[in-house]
Amino acid sequence: MTAESAKSGGVSGGFLRDTARNAAASIILFSARFVAIAVIARVLGVEAFGIVALAILSVDLLILLALAGLPGVISRFLPVTAEAHRPALQALRTRWLVVSLGILAGVAPLVGLFVLDIEGWLVVLFTLWVLASAVQVISLAEFQGSMRFDLVILSLSLGAVVLLIGACAITVFPSLAAAFVILGLAVVAPSLPWFLLRRRDARTEGTGALPPWPEIISYGVNVCIIGALNAIVWNRGELFVVEVRLGETTLGHYGAAVTLTAMVWRLTGLLQGAVTPHLSRKLKAEQGVGTFLGDLTRLTMAIGTTAALGLALMSSEIVALVFGPAYAPSAVILAVMAPGIAMAGAATATTGVQLMSNGRVPRNALILGAVVLLGGAYVLAGLFGAEGAAAARAITMCGVAAAMPLWLIWRGLGPVGREILGEVAGAVLLVALGSCVVLFAGLDAGWRLLIWALCSYAVVVRATGAFTPVGMVRRTLGTLRAL
Repeated sequence: MTAESAKSGGVSGGFLRDTARNAAASIILFSARFVAIAVIARVLGVEAFGIVALAILSVDLLILLALAGLPGVISRFLPVTAEAHRPALQALRTRWLVVSLGILAGVAPLVGLFVLDIEGWLVVLFTLWVLASAVQVISLAEFQGSMRFDLVILSLSLGAVVLLIGACAITVFPSLAAAFVILGLAVVAPSLPWFLLRRRDARTEGTGALPPWPEIISYGVNVCIIGALNAIVWNRGELFVVEVRLGETTLGHYGAAVTLTAMVWRLTGLLQGAVTPHLSRKLKAEQGVGTFLGDLTRLTMAIGTTAALGLALMSSEIVALVFGPAYAPSAVILAVMAPGIAMAGAATATTGVQLMSNGRVPRNALILGAVVLLGGAYVLAGLFGAEGAAAARAITMCGVAAAMPLWLIWRGLGPVGREILGEVAGAVLLVALGSCVVLFAGLDAGWRLLIWALCSYAVVVRATGAFTPVGMVRRTLGTLRAL
């Protein structure tokens, strides 16, 4: 075995370790964020929480557009770039980030004034929140690209601590300004290790030179477009439509339902935080790509399907537990939205197609998806209210997810493409049946919980091939080690 192959094998074997670290970081931050958002929603009330939900979406969109794909460039090319060529990539990062921050400083106040309809100190706080978020995104992208998932845990733990302290503080100082300060400081804290730790050596070293600049820029632009469209299609882009068509009160209910869907994104993200750097190396070596995509998608789809089915079947109980009785209308919205939520498990396939097509295929699919979502939400919200907008979201997410395995089949990866397509179709059907049980059957909570338990067990058995909890864990860990 050559030194290079030994290094490659070590990197592959580190996928389980890196995934575990990223999972721990995600759990820590997600738990704290979930608590903080729930407290903010209860303290501020439905209408004010609608503004917070719209502000979160605005922050995401502004960063994605202004950074123009820089985080994707870092996580895509840093893991495969030799040490001698990394200063050039870091110089590009610095110039790119400075320009992006300048753009954000000029645009963010305008968004606060004319989109969020806030003024005074709220505009200043919103602008600072946006700028800090941009720096945090770059710092985490560099840690992941360097495979320093130990620093990812440290960074996100700091953010979690701030969120929990903020959740306590807002009960004493209930206001939109306090909410903006809490969410802003929660993205400042994770950036501190990036500034304070002078040595952030990569855990592994790439072996190649940087590709031509046009290829890097092209990938960055495509990732920028994909990221912006992801915020619309996969996140909460139709909130603008809901506000215009249905008003701020309905926006608050809809925002609560979308916030609960973030649980599924986080759960499936536990297995995907280390995907890009490891998959980049497998693609460069041209080996094991199909197995990697198929096995990991099977596991993440099981998580996504189980979680989405739980949100569908127990929507009223979950909404009441998290947000309180005032948000009861969110339960029906959540049940309608649920079949599309399970598609979070297809993110590994999307990442693979993105890397293999230099970003073109997901970009095109998401452009079409954004048109369908916004147009469908506008029409269906007028006909059926918030439930119509939720249906447009579910339909769009399922369509975009199905496009990725179809492309894999077309490119010659027929077996893995068909496997992923089967996972997507099965998840949609199962969760849609769960939504129908809630919307039309009128079963009590005990029966719905039993249905969820039985269906979830069947889903996990199919994904792992094991029938006992111990066997399920062993099979899952064995698969991750093999990757």
